[in-house]
Amino acid sequence: MIKNEWVREDGKKVIPEFQKVINNFKLIYDEIKNNIKLIDLSEKDGNYIIETKDFKNILKEMNIDGLELELISEASLRYTVDKKTFLPIDSDIIIKFDLNHGSKEGIAINVKYSNINNVKEIILPKEVLEARINNGDKI
Repeated sequence: MIKNEWVREDGKKVIPEFQKVINNFKLIYDEIKNNIKLIDLSEKDGNYIIETKDFKNILKEMNIDGLELELISEASLRYTVDKKTFLPIDSDIIIKFDLNHGSKEGIAINVKYSNINNVKEIILPKEVLEARINNGDKI
């Protein structure tokens, strides 16, 4: 049993349904918009800071299959948005779990945005283009 230690988990172990939500910030945005009363907006260093008062309730509204809401003890979401362009600068999602066997776990996700709408070309390395899935099929 690990106590009070940070443990880096393999990303493949993250709940797949929850991972889909993390990757789809539009879904999170829509739920925030639907729960605007749970949002605090402030300004800092020329940016807007958007924070949730109760991200757990927003997660509940999102109805994510496989996410055991009763185990979540705390959840928060924060976006930093450029005041002039309204483009995101970064975001943080922190979720803490009280597990059934008395231990606690947490997920902290920090996303930094850069070069938005400025990507000109994506070049995949040869090894990626030739990569195969475990069963031998090409990707």
